[in-house]
Order: sequence, then C-alpha cells, then structure tokens
Amino acid sequence: MDPYLELLSEKFPTTEAVLTEIINLEAILKLPKGTELFLSDIHGEFPAFDHILRIGSGNLKEKVRELFENQLSEEERNQLTLFVAYPEYVQRTAWYAQQEKEQLVVQLIDLLGFTSVKYTRSKVRKSLPKEYSYIIEELLYLDNRLQGKKAYAQKVIEQLVRLGEVDRFLEKLALTIQTLVIDHLHIVGDIFDRGTQAAKVMDQLINL
Repeated sequence: MDPYLELLSEKFPTTEAVLTEIINLEAILKLPKGTELFLSDIHGEFPAFDHILRIGSGNLKEKVRELFENQLSEEERNQLTLFVAYPEYVQRTAWYAQQEKEQLVVQLIDLLGFTSVKYTRSKVRKSLPKEYSYIIEELLYLDNRLQGKKAYAQKVIEQLVRLGEVDRFLEKLALTIQTLVIDHLHIVGDIFDRGTQAAKVMDQLINL
C-alpha cells in the first residue's frame, strides 16, 4: 500500500469516514472567512499585547455595537465591551453589582452566538470551558420560538444564580468571546528585542 494511503487509513479507516471528512471540509470552505490579526513590534510589552488580545484589536467593540446598537445606549455598550474584555476586574465594580445577572448572561450568550457565526459547532465547542460547555451549548443553540425551551433556559440561568455560579460562568463566557473574536493571530516579529515581559507574551501565545 502507498505509505500516504496507509497513514490516511489510520485516521479514516472506512469509506464513510473519508466521505464525512470531505463533506465537512467542503462545508468549512463555504463559511465566511474569520478575522485575522497581524501583530508586530511587541517588544516584550505584555500589558499592551494582552490588551490588544482582550479587545480583539477593536473587533470586540464593533461586534457589541453591531449586535446591540438598537438595544443598548452607547454607554451601556461600552460598559458591556469592558466587561467582556476585563471580566475579572469589572466584577469588582459598582456597575457589576448593580447588574441583573440573568440579563447579563442572556447578553453574553447572544454575543457569543454572534461572534461565533463564522465557525463550525465543532470549533466553538472546543473553545468552550469544559466545566460549562454543556450549559453554554444548551443556551447557545436554543430555539426561543419554543415556549418550553425558553422556560428551560430561564430555569438554567436562575439555577446558576441560586447556586452562586453565575459570576464564574459570566467570566468564562467573556473569556470564550475574547477567544473567538479573532480567528487567526499572526506574530510577524519583534517579541524579545526590548521590554522585560517577553516570557509572559510567549506563555500567553502558548495558551491561545
């Protein structure tokens, strides 16, 4: 047997497996192209690098504007953008304490759906936090036209609040959105040449 075919047969042992992969790859090619970000001149400046990734180089703010332009004021959109970019900090603020957490969950789920529209379900699933992946998928792909499903989603969110999990859930949702705002990150040089935190930059790149 041809060595290349032998290697392929390990991953795709049946005709059905090959056909499934071909169909999947053809379908992926039809999806809209994801956002790519090119970065250079990082110079070991971790805070600036981290900030660019958190806001998706401005893409996060644009996504929030597109989705909520007719629902939220500019100030509310800016605050929501800040929360998604820096959830661990915003959760300590008076703004967060005053928010209706159920509504915030709904907004972030909507934003996650809007941000991930260019991706396959498989890619989205891989980006979800393992401890909440089932709950997030249930909420993300819910058909709100079905009254029973809407009540089910509401109960799930209420339980997150009641069990004291909603803060962590919201933080994980925000981090997932950060991940999906940029599809591909390209680093084109100058990580180590100046600055003192190049190692932290590399650690973050490894964890992406």
